[in-house]
Amino acid sequence: MKLLKTILPLVSLLMLMGCGPGGSSFRIKGTLIGQEGGEIYVYNTEYGSARFDTIRVDEGHFVYGGSISEVTPYILLFPNAMEQVVFAGPGEVVEYSANVTNLSNYTVDGNKENELMTEFRKKTEGHSEEEIVAEAKQFIKSFPESAVSYYLEDVYIRKNKKKPTNLPDMTLKSRDDKNVKLWSGKESQYTLTVYWATWMLSSYEFMNRIRSIRAQHSDKNDLRIVVISLDVERYRWQEETRRDSTNNIEHYCDGKAWESPSITSVGISTVPSYFITNAKHKILHRGTDADQMGKDVDGLL
Repeated sequence: MKLLKTILPLVSLLMLMGCGPGGSSFRIKGTLIGQEGGEIYVYNTEYGSARFDTIRVDEGHFVYGGSISEVTPYILLFPNAMEQVVFAGPGEVVEYSANVTNLSNYTVDGNKENELMTEFRKKTEGHSEEEIVAEAKQFIKSFPESAVSYYLEDVYIRKNKKKPTNLPDMTLKSRDDKNVKLWSGKESQYTLTVYWATWMLSSYEFMNRIRSIRAQHSDKNDLRIVVISLDVERYRWQEETRRDSTNNIEHYCDGKAWESPSITSVGISTVPSYFITNAKHKILHRGTDADQMGKDVDGLL
């Protein structure tokens, strides 16, 4: 019996690492050169609400799988906020490989969709956002039935709309898991809304500047400060923001990262980012630079 208990896990592991899953199952086998351990995240863009899974990296390798009924884009999210798309189909084994010193130059093998996506990435490398949108439109015309086309439509066409002039109301999740509306109807003269994440190193410069701004402009009626995190693991965010519980800086995080309604409703594509609005929710300033954020606040107050 003891021998059987020892063999069965080994058999399961060999089955996992061996031949294809078959049926509706799929598997993504990854190699990260230069990364022995740690974690990355993955989510499926087809879910109605984001579902993030944590992938453990062991000796530079990881395996992720599940069950699907059609070719589906999965997004790998790295600690530096980089996202990469991998297409998986029922019964397929997809192989991913990248060097952590140059994550943008990754490869994915296993089906035609990944080949098409690789061609698109290489063709648009170094291009401006407008040029990439134009290439995406051309790709969609050439391959209207491709899963890559549906992905490009969502990422580059639907989300490339005119920037909002007003910051919309949104439901935020507080430290004690309560739902809070951004706008109450009795707004401060100005509101500084910042998007950040603990796994983005440049975010800490923003947080230091935010605390400096709060110390300089302490009246909440003049300036309300709202900070929204893209963290997946809320406990890390809670620990990092604990010291702000007494300085009138509001922190929120729903654990949904890029798929959070607070992100998608505004069209955020870069973290950290900030918006400064007036009492009528009109966006007066927006940007991604901490120094400029401080200058914008000082210019208003």
